Amino acid sequence: MNEAFAAGAIDAAYVGPGPAMNAFLRGVPIQVYAGAANAGAVLVARKDSGVRNVKGLAGKKVAVPTRGSTQDISLRHLLHENGLKAIDEGGNVTVVPIDPANMPAAFASKQVDAALVQEPWGAVMETQGARLIANEKAIWEGGNYTTTVLTVNTKYAAQNPETVKDLLRGHLAAITYIGKSNAGAQKAIADQIELFTRKRPNSGELFKALARTRVTWDINLKTLGEYAQLNKEAGFARDVPELNRFVDLSIIRGLAK
Repeated sequence: MNEAFAAGAIDAAYVGPGPAMNAFLRGVPIQVYAGAANAGAVLVARKDSGVRNVKGLAGKKVAVPTRGSTQDISLRHLLHENGLKAIDEGGNVTVVPIDPANMPAAFASKQVDAALVQEPWGAVMETQGARLIANEKAIWEGGNYTTTVLTVNTKYAAQNPETVKDLLRGHLAAITYIGKSNAGAQKAIADQIELFTRKRPNSGELFKALARTRVTWDINLKTLGEYAQLNKEAGFARDVPELNRFVDLSIIRGLAK
């Protein structure tokens, strides 16, 4: 994504705040123009792993989507709150990057003991027998933490301000649709997941996943600041961004009135 933004190959992207933050700190022309989702991530464990709570992750292998991802940072926060650390921080919890769509198979082969993963894959793994260790509210701030943002290439935004406004109008319309039409949203989401992963979550899994996710354009700047600090402490970045330069909600706030 960094290279694509820098080259002007993409103009906007939905991404986790962690990767967006790291791109911004590397000088990529990227800025957050809206939130997209809060919470929507859970910690699950194999039933035969012996893990029954967060403290039980000591000495275990835990999957996250990618190193430095929002879920990776969330996991480290959760470990710290429970007196644990990842191996690369001097602790004894092994963090393993695995594509979320492949995590169910990683559980089946006992490649990992647990996973902190975004929905709907947490719900999918629960259906397949995984134990829920921490729901979306237990991960951070009672569920009031940003997990997906809408980013825009700042060079494109400067040259195409009306198009960016149209994008944000569409974003607001999608949020409204998801809130009003659960069945329609489930089908649209399932279609896209199947298109990209060739795996289709069922309606029960999607219902549970959406119940754990708050779709919103707003951003919790407090937890975003905490993300930034953990991101630096984990060695994913040398600094923390100035949030007033990294995030600009002025346009969407005006459109949402």
